[in-house]
Amino acid sequence: MKKVIAVLLMLVAAALLWQCSGESNASLSSDMKAQLALMPDDTKGLAYMNLDKIRQSPFYEMALDSMEDRIDNDEEFQELVDATGFDLRRDVSEIFVTFEPDPRERGGAVLAVVKGTFDPEKIMAYVEEKDQEDNIKSEKHGEFTIYRGEHERSDMVLCFASETRAVGGKEDLVKSWLDNFKAGKSSVSSDMMARIENVKYKNGAWFVIDTENIMDEVMNSVNRQADMRQFGALRKVKNVQMSVNVNDAIKMNGTGDFSDAENAELFHDAIKGALATLKLSMSHDREAVDVVNKVNLSTDKQHVKLDVEMTKQDIEKLMQRGRGFAMR
Repeated sequence: MKKVIAVLLMLVAAALLWQCSGESNASLSSDMKAQLALMPDDTKGLAYMNLDKIRQSPFYEMALDSMEDRIDNDEEFQELVDATGFDLRRDVSEIFVTFEPDPRERGGAVLAVVKGTFDPEKIMAYVEEKDQEDNIKSEKHGEFTIYRGEHERSDMVLCFASETRAVGGKEDLVKSWLDNFKAGKSSVSSDMMARIENVKYKNGAWFVIDTENIMDEVMNSVNRQADMRQFGALRKVKNVQMSVNVNDAIKMNGTGDFSDAENAELFHDAIKGALATLKLSMSHDREAVDVVNKVNLSTDKQHVKLDVEMTKQDIEKLMQRGRGFAMR
């Protein structure tokens, strides 16, 4: 049952690496503004994924092969497709996610809005048929039906707002979104617009996150699992934005804003050192080194900036190197 709910919520952050969009710092489309208007105004993190455009990308086959390797061996997913006709490989177009990261609480406060094509009656009939222990409960919120799992987090719910919108996540956030949807809210907060303004590839895949109040706990958690002393400057990062565009090449652009120029420089140098170590480990493979050299880092006062552009051949080369390491 967890797999079914997870599929419906579409919380597949890995898809961030496989989206595509138009070039340049284009303005937000009117449709995206309409969708953003429904999201919480004061969110700490916001992400967008365009799954329609990936299907137009020359990288699509690479992503599809990886996805289908997992799906073909997932009987529950195949049952869902057969019973409802819903297949995320074709029936999901866009995903909007807001999140309030909390290292002390798994998942934090999340709201995911999925645009696509759904048959809510068939999907929920399938879920109820599989729910032999009657764990899925429903309740009304105005004209909408909200579903929750008794043995899941009690504050996590799912709702089909229409045949083209599914919304899931923390209960109060879902109810707030449904209220905005019903009311036809159309204004985007100025704070949200300001945070998205510097995102380069707005119509592809991107995220923005305010990290100022969470990095100490994040780094404490990471340090318990690995030695991250060289990346200690991360404690001073205030916010991060990253966007991805895929046409003939994968392009990534991002910025991390630190509390001061010194910590920005320290983090820049730590990443440069890690890349140098990586290149040294593959020094016998000139082509692989050339691919790593396409990662461009720079600093500008308290900002650390990233630009990467890689072709399909570059990605295949890195994947080949990864398989080689895995076999050792």
